[in-house]
Amino acid sequence: MTKIYELECEQPVTSHNRLHTIQACAPLQGFFQIRVKEYLNDEWSKYLDGWIISHEDPCTVVTGKVNDSQELYNLLNKIREHNLNLLSVSRL
Repeated sequence: MTKIYELECEQPVTSHNRLHTIQACAPLQGFFQIRVKEYLNDEWSKYLDGWIISHEDPCTVVTGKVNDSQELYNLLNKIREHNLNLLSVSRL
């Protein structure tokens, strides 16, 4: 079962795109874990803003801190740009 992090918004979001949902919500900050299906080596850490790369079969776990929703949106956009299969986004 794939779990996608759901954000609470003060107003309904009409977009069907999850990235737009994140962008439309109130600012958030904290630590997050993002799971992708593909194997990412440690070189990806620099590209993903210094987030920590670890592996849990059968996926790669990327863990780090964001200061606002835009930072999270930008990171998810990088994942999308490389056609990585997003499995989950979880707030820690």
